[in-house]
Amino acid sequence: MSAFAPSGKCDGADSQRVWEDARGACAVDFSTENDVFGGWGDRYYTSAVRLAYVSPDMRSVVPTTLRWFAGAAHEIYAPKDRYAENPPDGDHPYSAWLYATCGLAWADSRSLDIFTLNAGVVGPSALGEQIQNNYHRLIGVKPLNGWDTQLRDEPGVDLAWLRVWRLDLARSDSGWGVQLLPRAGAEAGTVRLRASAGAQLRIGVNLPDDFGELRLRDGLTGAAPVRAVRRDSLTVLPDAWYVFVDAQGEAWGRNMALDGNLWHDSRSVDSERFVGQFSAGVAAHWGAARVAFSQVVRTREFAGQEDDPFVYGALSVTVVY
Repeated sequence: MSAFAPSGKCDGADSQRVWEDARGACAVDFSTENDVFGGWGDRYYTSAVRLAYVSPDMRSVVPTTLRWFAGAAHEIYAPKDRYAENPPDGDHPYSAWLYATCGLAWADSRSLDIFTLNAGVVGPSALGEQIQNNYHRLIGVKPLNGWDTQLRDEPGVDLAWLRVWRLDLARSDSGWGVQLLPRAGAEAGTVRLRASAGAQLRIGVNLPDDFGELRLRDGLTGAAPVRAVRRDSLTVLPDAWYVFVDAQGEAWGRNMALDGNLWHDSRSVDSERFVGQFSAGVAAHWGAARVAFSQVVRTREFAGQEDDPFVYGALSVTVVY
């Protein structure tokens, strides 16, 4: 059975398919992460957004699938003292990264590999000041004053790999199931140099044969799209849903947002080499659409960080067509 064509039961008496074969379908994946969802507001990893297209399966051999994806993303970082024109030394530097992203996603019935190339620019040309402060003016919020101190213009290129495994721990005839999704990854380039390992545990009804929720900087959630069968188009209830918890450890060699420019003098802080990340959330599928929201907690990332741990929220939407 294809990794993109799961089947199951909604209840003990219903033998209808829960999932359609989505091998020939493509998808659009939208992800945004923001510290406002965590109750902070414009500090550290303050905002990110990504929009990506995922192609139909390029292989005819079952059960493996191969898809390409392409899109664009933007990340914004800011200090805690966001209204000072000259933030104090030891606070998070201002920076933004605007980049194109593309890659390949290969999957079988139990694992997914994502290979990603990110290429863009860090610095004023990434338009962090314009995007953040113009949005603040639009919603009547005071703009940030220290963008003149941001990292300087510099090209950024990163290569990343992520593997996710899917293990069924329990599955009942009524549709309830439990899955564990371990993962490991690495990223190398001028912007980030790191390795990571983690796992996600999810519990819910009609669990899809995808590979869980991934943070924007770790991978592409919609790289393995699935599409549920709608048995009742009038109901507002989801065809599948689950809650999940997640833990990840990261070993860092370089983080331009903290360590500063690679080829220019710039602001920087003493970054931590080992960082932990923990999250919890809920996801639901309605036919061709999947929506997920989670809260993410990260341990201290640099020596002068006053808010430890740091919390932000993540929202992702995938539509298969």
